[in-house]
Amino acid sequence: AYLANRGWAMFSKITDEANHPNAYSQLTVLSAEGINVTYTIMSEEDKTVLVGTVDKSLAVDQSSSGTLTIPATVNGHRVVAVGPDAFNGAYNLTAVNLPEGLIRICESSFQSSMYLTYIAIPSTVTNIDWFAFFGCSSVKRVCSMADVPPVVENDYVFKDCLKATLYVPVGSKAAYEEAEYWKDFTTVRECAPEDWEIAMTGGFTEKTVDGIDLFYTVLDPDAKTVMVGRDTYSADVSEDTEGAVTIPASVRGYQVVEIAKYAFRSCTKLTALYLPASVVKIGTGAFSRCQFSVIEVDGLNPVFDSRDGCNAIVETATNTLLFGSVGTVIPP
Repeated sequence: AYLANRGWAMFSKITDEANHPNAYSQLTVLSAEGINVTYTIMSEEDKTVLVGTVDKSLAVDQSSSGTLTIPATVNGHRVVAVGPDAFNGAYNLTAVNLPEGLIRICESSFQSSMYLTYIAIPSTVTNIDWFAFFGCSSVKRVCSMADVPPVVENDYVFKDCLKATLYVPVGSKAAYEEAEYWKDFTTVRECAPEDWEIAMTGGFTEKTVDGIDLFYTVLDPDAKTVMVGRDTYSADVSEDTEGAVTIPASVRGYQVVEIAKYAFRSCTKLTALYLPASVVKIGTGAFSRCQFSVIEVDGLNPVFDSRDGCNAIVETATNTLLFGSVGTVIPP
């Protein structure tokens, strides 16, 4: 029965439990994020495991949330597959990072994982079984790192995420655009090895000159523009962040043109804000509840100013005070 099943036939050796009593036994291992993950030992001889169980039970507790990282090895066993239904119903996970060495993503592995924001498929994956990502309607980016497109079993695998941008290795775009079911993606972009982080998360983290970690969302990869923060309604910078924050005009070759809504909300320990000439848009509540003593806008900024040392952000064209501070002097 196992040899005839598409999800299990990938294994080079299949034997019964009587001959190998440790086969199909389970391990529960704590992930780097503190999430308990169940693995099934497929072969003690080959030292291989599968994420999940043979009876299609969830690999994690249904309440698990945020990002989950699956390691390449577990207790000395290689992780070679994501089992059937392993994350089907783990609705609150927003990302599952899979390891190189993975070979197969079995049927319905991530079905209905409706809050996943990206899918990253390692370069070693050769097969993706039916319904693997069915119902993943929040996915914005699909990253397939294999030069040769993995075999996709049917059109339901990516049915609900075809509007996402598909990122593929440099030189492989034509192959994906011709491959069955991969060709259904409307937008395909090639990605250099050093840019997979950006392709997966939509941006990158970089320290300011003040030593503060800021996340930058890529707005336009062709124009090379970024926004400070994420496009969400939650603060992106920790409330415990202290000192001055200097927003750079550019970072990693990208021009910084925008501050996301609520990016610095409630960062009451920040004492100074320095805004470059390149920032021409500030989202709603970007600095709400902040208590800066100093606010300075670069004099060459075409949209905002802090005229006469007013310690505030003024919209130049309308003469509107957008954000003040504890040290603000109302300008004339």
